[in-house]
Amino acid sequence: MNIIPGSKDECICRVVRDAARSLSNTYDRALAPSGLRTTQFTLLSVLARQSVATVNQLSESMGIDQTTTTRNVSVLEEAGLVIRVPHHDPRVKLMKLTPNGKQKRQIAVECWQRMQDHVMSSISPDEWRTFQKVLHTIEERCSIWE
Repeated sequence: MNIIPGSKDECICRVVRDAARSLSNTYDRALAPSGLRTTQFTLLSVLARQSVATVNQLSESMGIDQTTTTRNVSVLEEAGLVIRVPHHDPRVKLMKLTPNGKQKRQIAVECWQRMQDHVMSSISPDEWRTFQKVLHTIEERCSIWE
């Protein structure tokens, strides 16, 4: 059987990816005054919650591969937003926020909150709960293919 999706809306993956890309771009624009992108903001927020974390812990928390996390951490380290904390095993890259990183993150939190409020005002709480449930169901059922 040779199936070629005809319309954009036939492929669940494409619809979700297009929506995610659009939403990410919108949040990136909202975060622009902070100088951070959404991926950087998320990483700084995870690190703020955990106080200190290894690159591996950050990768697991964010659900992204270690190579991408290492690259993102390096950019933040070069910008002076995170620093490496000494660890007894020199192979372990243990990171924490710098005062500058905390300040940048706080500016980003304010930008993020405005965008979050705007997006949330366009849907009802019931729609948001349903949307989350559908996404979690898709994620859960897709994991059987891993």
